[in-house]
Amino acid sequence: MPEGPEVETIRRGLASVALGRCVTSCRSDASRIFRGEAARDALPDVLVGARIHSLGRHGKFLLADLERDGGVTGEVLMLHMGMSGQLRSSALSGASAARDKHAHLVLNFADGSDIVLIDPRMFGRVEVGHRPAQGGLPASIAHLGPDAIEAPDPLACLRERALRSNMAVKTLLLDQTLVAGIGNMYADEMLHRARLMPRRPATTLGTGEMARLTEACKEVLAEAVALGGSSLADRTYRDISGRLGSFQTKLRVYGRQGEPCLECGEPIRREVFAGRSSHFCPLCQR
Repeated sequence: MPEGPEVETIRRGLASVALGRCVTSCRSDASRIFRGEAARDALPDVLVGARIHSLGRHGKFLLADLERDGGVTGEVLMLHMGMSGQLRSSALSGASAARDKHAHLVLNFADGSDIVLIDPRMFGRVEVGHRPAQGGLPASIAHLGPDAIEAPDPLACLRERALRSNMAVKTLLLDQTLVAGIGNMYADEMLHRARLMPRRPATTLGTGEMARLTEACKEVLAEAVALGGSSLADRTYRDISGRLGSFQTKLRVYGRQGEPCLECGEPIRREVFAGRSSHFCPLCQR
């Protein structure tokens, strides 16, 4: 599943080919990924003739603010990549993906180039949101916590919750209302760097341990963004030009069960709790 670093990589690629451009036509299907106004066949009315004013991201959501006649409309095209979503640009890849059997949304520009959303498993989400007059996030994602990559103190809400929660620290890391953009893989990597067990009750974390986790959060995500995200064995995730990410070559624990820990040599273990796989070193992490 694309997490914060993958969506940030997509955002940067999309900005290079779509920012300031006017949508001349669009095509969408009736799949379940379209929500709200986007599901009521209103997407052409929203998008055609509009320019991409700015491209932002919060957590795993890509946000395209729109403008018409030189003025920002307040409408936001919101995309979530789900489990298998990809955006492709013909301007970067040299070929259109519009005829892909899993293409659900196609945006065309005046120069003949396009942006195509491909989502084989259809767990993604396309929605039209509206910015509040005072700024901030559209209502449907206003409940999300601080962005894990951009926020100066991404774990501020998590730290507050940890003071009164016996839930496992990994469970809190995956709670998008506490910190937005962290998924299973990056949570495992952060916890290994912070030397914390995934099952560790949050209330037992000391000030120094929480500081280590905050620093690990920043380090892991910054490195992942710099390497274009992670493309695992299924090679589902690709950037907007179709290239694979490379942070997977730097993974210390995720997907490495049975292999030696890069710090101490102890075999990495994998356990399942709360319906998710967790990878950890039984010696390095406490």
